[in-house]
Amino acid sequence: MWSSLLVMGIYLTTASLVFLQHPFFQSLFRLDGEMVYEGHDIYFMTGFFCFYVLSAMLNGFNARTEKLNIFDNIMQNKMFLYIMALIAVVQVLMTFIGGPILRTAPLTLQEWGVVVLLSLIVLPVGTIRKLIFPEKHA
Repeated sequence: MWSSLLVMGIYLTTASLVFLQHPFFQSLFRLDGEMVYEGHDIYFMTGFFCFYVLSAMLNGFNARTEKLNIFDNIMQNKMFLYIMALIAVVQVLMTFIGGPILRTAPLTLQEWGVVVLLSLIVLPVGTIRKLIFPEKHA
């Protein structure tokens, strides 16, 4: 449990800081000079928000089992799948209807692709963590 918290916490923090600070990631999103919040374009910040939420959600698959196969016995906990699907749906809806209240804007299909691909990186990071720090049974 400790290795999971530390490794995934360090990964998500580092990935978030790199996402926010490296100009390459900002270049993956549209620019709208009129929709700027604290010096950052709304599409970029919406992309970051979605990246962070989806990464955390996908990490739930890593956390649910110490086995390398994150889908092992997944159908035995259908509520987990419902909750993960609900999080994904609410996240997408928040980008489309959040507007000025949540400071979000709808992303294009390409921008969603960037967000999803970057978020999926959390899965192999979790697998590598499990290989380096295998679960010990008493």
